[in-house]
Amino acid sequence: MDGSGGKPPGRAAGFGLIELVLALLLLGVGLLAAGPLLGTTARLTAQARSRSAAALAAQDALERLSDLCRRNPSAAELSPGDHREDALLEVRNPLEGNVLDRYQVSWSVGAIPDPRPGVTLPGKAVAVRVTTALPGGDLAEDRAVTVNMVTGCAPGAASEVAP
Repeated sequence: MDGSGGKPPGRAAGFGLIELVLALLLLGVGLLAAGPLLGTTARLTAQARSRSAAALAAQDALERLSDLCRRNPSAAELSPGDHREDALLEVRNPLEGNVLDRYQVSWSVGAIPDPRPGVTLPGKAVAVRVTTALPGGDLAEDRAVTVNMVTGCAPGAASEVAP
């Protein structure tokens, strides 16, 4: 043996220039492939945040209407039909104060359905719909979140309808 540890004479240990260029090329291709995934992840995260905020807004509206139903079951907001908030609900970034999303909150009030003929149930069925408002003020119906609630805010039990 020549004392080189079994390596051929004249050959240095480590990476050569070709190996280094090949490694950098593979790394670059991998980063280019991952680039669009970062954009998709950011977009999906923003959509999830928007839907979560809309669901919270719907839950808040249901709680307000339920409380109003307990205090004043004959309030105008609980009359049968469709209703909506006059102003758009804004969700702001707590750190920067800029508007993240705007929502239109609307709700529909109707009778509680009963499959038994001639029977009406006390209370009201309320469906709250929260729709994302686009920057121009139009509503994005495809991004709406609907939450349904049935509340027994009228006194009394189920009663038979007179024929």
